[in-house]
Amino acid sequence: MKNRPLKSTTELTKLLMSTCATTLRLQRRGLSLSVREDGICSKQSRLRGGKNTGGPQIIPYNVEDVCRSSELGKGNEFLSFQLHHFGFCLNFKQKKRCERSLEARQAEALKLWTQMSSTASKNTLPTTEMKHAIVGCLVEVCGGCSGSGSKWDKRVTACVELVSKYISHTRKPLVKKTDKISVFNTENIPSAAHGLACNGDFKCVENVQLYSMFQTTINSKYKPEPNNSIEEALFDGHDNPSPLLEIVEQFVAKQAAGNVSVYIESVRDISALRNILKVLMIYNRDIECVTFLTLKGVRKDKLASAIQRKN
Repeated sequence: MKNRPLKSTTELTKLLMSTCATTLRLQRRGLSLSVREDGICSKQSRLRGGKNTGGPQIIPYNVEDVCRSSELGKGNEFLSFQLHHFGFCLNFKQKKRCERSLEARQAEALKLWTQMSSTASKNTLPTTEMKHAIVGCLVEVCGGCSGSGSKWDKRVTACVELVSKYISHTRKPLVKKTDKISVFNTENIPSAAHGLACNGDFKCVENVQLYSMFQTTINSKYKPEPNNSIEEALFDGHDNPSPLLEIVEQFVAKQAAGNVSVYIESVRDISALRNILKVLMIYNRDIECVTFLTLKGVRKDKLASAIQRKN
């Protein structure tokens, strides 16, 4: 059989996967997850479909684990949160702090309901159901540590329920398929990438209405001592962490389509964006291309290595 020129990268990929299976097996297995398609989970699920139905496949280490229904609700398998992880969590003053901040958290929950109901179409949101979801996310669970412990698990579950219910009842996506979505590390407050990602024709998560509402809530402050002028963060990342903003970021990544731009100011941004990139590059079948745009000083070889290690 004569050799013939390859017409596309898709043909090259198929050739590599069929002839170099032994070499590539460890890399394929290393992802250790599976992707659902039409609610079906199989031992070999396609990585992404999109317009090209080819491409590598993901072979999970443990089929039962990856095919189990998500604890965060049907359809939320793409969400990446570390649950049932009981790491080192030490905070002696949380109980007293939570008691003092109870009224403030209740007040913020009421404010958030007012905002959410006013931005939704008339009679779209069921009052009792949504108020209960807001209280579950902001009030009922207090304290704990980010990423570990039973309190974190309960808070993640409650806040995912809140976001899911809002999207379900409003029947309005957080972003449109025609939006030009851009991503940056929102944890880096003085980030220079922010100005590039959120201006012009691009739409970043901070331009999403629901995210803006939640951001106001998460940044709220209260007075531990009513007669004292000193204020403290109500949802402090150390004493009372909230996953609410990260949940919205992952939902936006799942609803994006077409070409997505990712602005990188430092290689460390890849660690912060790991879960977002996983949604974009694995779970979202409407993504055609993810472009990494680096700011001055970022070495592309180190960036490529970081992406390979984290994803």
